[in-house]
Parts: sequence; C-alpha cells; structure tokens
Amino acid sequence: MPQRKLRVYCDADIDRPVEDALSDLKQVNCHSARRRRADTRDDLDHFRFAARHRRVLVTHDADYLNPSRYPIMETEGVIVIKRGQHQRDVMVAFLRFMEWAWRPANASGGRFRRWKVDLSTRGFHYWERVGGETQTDYINF
Repeated sequence: MPQRKLRVYCDADIDRPVEDALSDLKQVNCHSARRRRADTRDDLDHFRFAARHRRVLVTHDADYLNPSRYPIMETEGVIVIKRGQHQRDVMVAFLRFMEWAWRPANASGGRFRRWKVDLSTRGFHYWERVGGETQTDYINF
C-alpha cells in the first residue's frame, strides 16, 4: 500500500525557509498562502482555507491554538512551529513528530487526527478531541 502524504497548508506567517523545507519533504504535500497569493489575508481566512481543502495548517502563529476562536473540530489539524529556532532543528523536530504521529496513522490506513500541536525542537504539546473531551499531553524528543 503506497504511503499517503500529509497534506499541509502554510499560512502567510510561516518563514519562507521552513515552507521550502516542508515542500522538499517527500512525506508532505505542501501548499501555501504565498502560492495562492493570499499573503495579506487574515488568520480566519487561512484557517478556513486549510479546513475546506482538508489540509493541516502549519504556522508560527500561536493564536491558532485558541480553541474558542479556532475550534479543533473545524480543522484537519494545526501545527504551530516555534519561531526563532534554526531551520535544520525545526525540520528534525517536524520529522520526529511525523514519525510519532503520521506514520502510525498512515500505516493503519487512517489519517492525521485532528490535533493542535505546539512544536519546538525539544518536543511538542498537543491537544485532541476524543469523544466530547479535549485531551492534552507533552512529548519530549
């Protein structure tokens, strides 16, 4: 069975080198605000675009972690990458996250769960909806 790619959408806030690095990953199908010429659109537009096109939103903007403004069940997922880290370290962290989250879902024929993820080079904090409850945990690398 061929491996599915994680479909992501980089909002206008993401640093260009991070966007380019994500585009180069063979496990990722990357689309971006720059490519759709939506650099000046607001956060809600990016959130809705990602959801409408069934893509995980990738950003540096932690505002997307706000559950009342950006409900987790209205999206395919959000990955917030901490800003100010070396691009290589960010990509290593992203690949570790992919190893932990995407590979098992992909292998079982599933899809990326509707998570909100706050990713740093040391690990990630995530939130997910299970039943009617929000669960959270922190995974160290």
